[in-house]
Amino acid sequence: SMFEKNYSYPHEIIKNIKSFTNNFFIIDTMKIAEQIGSAKTMNVIMIGFLSNFLPVSMDSWVRSIKEVVPKKILEQNLKAFALGKNFKNDFKEGKCL
Repeated sequence: SMFEKNYSYPHEIIKNIKSFTNNFFIIDTMKIAEQIGSAKTMNVIMIGFLSNFLPVSMDSWVRSIKEVVPKKILEQNLKAFALGKNFKNDFKEGKCL
């Protein structure tokens, strides 16, 4: 499971990314997903974070999530989006968050 304590990014991933660019963020979505209780929400957490950089309204994001996510897991995914969107950080390039 992705929630196992011994899971980690691939060896030297930050160094490898920095060989291409210094304009990136690394976010521990697994840690955030643990708050929700489902590793399957990590992609929606990332979409929430990404939404901070795109000129798309909050209503459009939420409406899109509601259109594609089954009702059974909708609330969980809306929470994941909100946690990603509101993730507290200083948006420094190349910062591990």
